[in-house]
Amino acid sequence: MLTGCSDLACMPIGAEKAVKDAIRGQLKAPSTAKFIEVTTITTGVHEYLIIGQVDAQNSYGVPIRSRFSGEASCTSSNGSYTVRSATLN
Repeated sequence: MLTGCSDLACMPIGAEKAVKDAIRGQLKAPSTAKFIEVTTITTGVHEYLIIGQVDAQNSYGVPIRSRFSGEASCTSSNGSYTVRSATLN
């Protein structure tokens, strides 16, 4: 059951997008990023853990695969996401 627009604004896909954007910001060639095996886990009310892998080119143009993880939370009043951590391994 849908309880209101603010709940609709805080969907897990938004947290995933926010973390992916933060991870792209750490890559040498962000436009080459391809995210695979991404999993979103709800850890609390409007709080999410996102884990997965990303393929992207390094500074030499060679594609490499890295694991990543990130945490994001949503403010239900306006539907904006805050990325609390975004780590490439």
